[in-house]
Amino acid sequence: MDEPEPIPWLSKDKLAYYGPFRDNVRAFVKNETEPDDYYVEGGVLGHTVTLAKGTKYETNLRVYEETMLESTRVHCDCCRCIGWHHHPVTRKQYHFIIHTDFRTDLKPELKGKRICQICTAAMPIKEKKCISCGEKDCDTSILDYQTHLMHGTLHANGCGHLKRINGREAGSRVLSGQQLIQIWEKICHLLRAREVSVEDVSQKYGVEFRLLNPVACGKTWYGTFGYQFGKGSFGNTGATHRKAAERLRGFTLENVRADFKAMGGTNPGAVSAWVGAGGANAYAIGAAGSLVTGNVLEVISRYEKIMGKYAPKTLGDLVSLLLRLQRIVRKKEKARRDKEMAAQRKANKSVGGIRIKEEGLAREAAAKRKAASSIFEPLKFETKLSKASKMSKTNGGTGTPGKVMSSAKPRALPPRPLRPRGADGLVPASDVKDEPEEAKPAKKEPPPPKKKKEKEKEPKKKKEKKELVPGAPVVSRWSDARIEIASNACVEVLREAGGKWLPRQEVRGLARAKGVGDTGLLDHVLKSISERKVVLRKRPPANAKAATKPVPKGQTIRAHIRRRQNASSGQLEYQLESVPGMSKMQASIILPPSKKGPKPTPGAAPGGGKGAVVANGKGKVVHLTEAATMDAAADILTKEKISNDVKVVYKNLLESYKPARARPGRPLKGTAPGEPKKCHGSDLIHAARVLLDTKQFVKTYCSTSDMLALRPPASATAGKSGRPPMVSKGVRVMVTAVIDSRNKGPKVSGLSIKEKKKLKYGIETKPPPEVILLPPEPMLCDLKNAVNKVFSDLYVVLAKYRVRHVIGFESTQEKARLNAKKIAGASLEVLGDGADLESDFRYQGGLDQWIVRCVCGTCDDDGERMIACDVCEVWMHTRCVGISDSENTPRRWTCKECIEDEAEAAKNAPPPPPPHPRERPPPTKRRPPPERIMKRRKATKM
Repeated sequence: MDEPEPIPWLSKDKLAYYGPFRDNVRAFVKNETEPDDYYVEGGVLGHTVTLAKGTKYETNLRVYEETMLESTRVHCDCCRCIGWHHHPVTRKQYHFIIHTDFRTDLKPELKGKRICQICTAAMPIKEKKCISCGEKDCDTSILDYQTHLMHGTLHANGCGHLKRINGREAGSRVLSGQQLIQIWEKICHLLRAREVSVEDVSQKYGVEFRLLNPVACGKTWYGTFGYQFGKGSFGNTGATHRKAAERLRGFTLENVRADFKAMGGTNPGAVSAWVGAGGANAYAIGAAGSLVTGNVLEVISRYEKIMGKYAPKTLGDLVSLLLRLQRIVRKKEKARRDKEMAAQRKANKSVGGIRIKEEGLAREAAAKRKAASSIFEPLKFETKLSKASKMSKTNGGTGTPGKVMSSAKPRALPPRPLRPRGADGLVPASDVKDEPEEAKPAKKEPPPPKKKKEKEKEPKKKKEKKELVPGAPVVSRWSDARIEIASNACVEVLREAGGKWLPRQEVRGLARAKGVGDTGLLDHVLKSISERKVVLRKRPPANAKAATKPVPKGQTIRAHIRRRQNASSGQLEYQLESVPGMSKMQASIILPPSKKGPKPTPGAAPGGGKGAVVANGKGKVVHLTEAATMDAAADILTKEKISNDVKVVYKNLLESYKPARARPGRPLKGTAPGEPKKCHGSDLIHAARVLLDTKQFVKTYCSTSDMLALRPPASATAGKSGRPPMVSKGVRVMVTAVIDSRNKGPKVSGLSIKEKKKLKYGIETKPPPEVILLPPEPMLCDLKNAVNKVFSDLYVVLAKYRVRHVIGFESTQEKARLNAKKIAGASLEVLGDGADLESDFRYQGGLDQWIVRCVCGTCDDDGERMIACDVCEVWMHTRCVGISDSENTPRRWTCKECIEDEAEAAKNAPPPPPPHPRERPPPTKRRPPPERIMKRRKATKM
């Protein structure tokens, strides 16, 4: 296992805090950081602390202290998605950020461009608005940038969120992703953070890591650092997530072959062509020598041939092998590049003097040409070399020491013929030939003695290099009996630990106490002990007769040894799988039997047969361990080829199992004519979707129960490093404040789906409990005053909060002393008044109420895309109702239940009654119409 890179950290390695997070973070910012002279933004003050000062990993950690009353971002979306929306908004929150060190001038393809801080896309320098996202990053808060190498937020109550880790794949030049998350781990452990959530959307090598890593090792990448299932989207739970990972990881490659052959078969000629290549040109597949990248069966067969007897058996083994080989290949290529760059720098340094001389002569010639073209008298220009030679001539060949360089010419040596080198880079003694007389220097060396001359004339035997072939154990300088004794001693140490993790140094020390004094032998055993199987047997009785009887098979239990790297200390740790009653058993290790077979031919291809080659002329066979097999296999692979294989496996087996995809008109071939064949991996697509939909994970760093039991060591003095004086001698009590006991409305997320009208805010009336520090002999008034101060300093809505009474101490007087032994470590609940319940700072998730009732079973906001019904106002996932993420949501949408209800209501509604005859109003006295009197026309004269 490669040694981990050092973790950049503070110069004070023994710095520690033993109080609650709210006190620890203030002491850290006050004593260990340097504040800026100005506010970065409204309500945001920056602080700086240097990590790993003076080393190549030196970096600046920026701590931004944000005051929420002056900030424009009041609510926290991360709290809403993880389920902490009912927490009140804290007065302060702290952002721990390591800014990016990526430079576009180091990339020729990014010349004249810059990186958008929001979407990380390349854009012209003169453009202010990004073409990709359409946003102006200059108007965005620095706390919302996506290019930070590390960004973690911690609220003042100890709950926080790890927002992003961008390692070397995302532009980091110095720090890797492992180093960045280790820095975050140290920060949380130092300050005693309570709980931290993370949204796992990490990608590596172009694939989703939250799907790749659980299949490879059973947990996500963040899970290797202690993050566990927090909240699932689309109705997923911790049990469904675990079962999905186990299903994908344990799916056998035999079933993969059967499904793919039933789907359409493969091209066996390509694999045979690769096998015939012998490893030197392992990827020259096909007649034309092109790489076939689309066939999964060829990828599986390729790595089975490479690994020999260590060939993968399941899908999890295959993915784990690909990731480990990819890591080895990348490290080897990086080492090769560093070696080439060092050689280039050395070559440039050796010709530096010649280049300086040539540049000086060129400048002198240019100056002379310029002076010759002038009408004035040309000036005389002299270089440093000409001045030095002139001074040496005037001073009789001696110049001023330390100021003038010597002009003596270097001594010319005769050319030496090139000598052929062996495969190991050394010149074999048998290949060294005598130089011709003309090439020998004029000065003759005294002849050596005759005896030595005779010895030199004797031909030396050429040392043959041992070829490493995958698939066989390594030959060690210790016998099998000694290795077995040392292995059993280490296993007994782990068994006596009772399932606890022991560091490597402690295992080795306890094994030496059992009689194994060879530390080199113990180191050799611990390298591969995790690959061995352990048998636990019941101890035989004391009498000798019973001890001679064989132990029944039912009384033996097999166990495994686990190995991990401690996230905080970086040391290797070992653990024997816990078995009931293991303390009364005896543990022993099972060593692999030594296999003897026919002599293989020298230079066999990696993975051929059992994976054995001739080590020397005597015919001894060298077998490799799994690690050495992978190292030898990495020599025939390249970064591009193995990355392509990872993507082929990911696209065809993990993301969407190809044989189980819907293929209209192409049913699977059955064993009998007309009989359809069932796909073995028909449920793998659903399992992959469960892993991809689970993004929220949580880790508990310091729980309230741990904080109650925490005490500083005896050597630490009170008040040091900013600790309050009551940390070591005071009484610790966990207090829960009830801020509203009258309102009994729904939760903020609106889980009460029966009520369609808005109700009063309430029901989530308790912020997270806090650990209160009291004097050694506290009074009841001391408890109330401490609670008032802590909660009013923490939360905005509790600025005027005052405790009325403590539940259980209602009849106790204010000046009465409390029994310190009884209340130490107790959980108390207090009632008070003065909370501003109508403020926008009431909840981290905001005051908006909604109802979530999706068909997948989700009853709360999980951060996924949703749409609300225009009739019942219930929110559902767009994906669950048939709207893809690429489509726009319709302007008006009605859920299926409302449509069915309307149809059912229209169906069961009684027919409408016939219309009633129109009733005329009763007659009323009407005014008689006016008489129409025609005007008499005048008679006309005839």
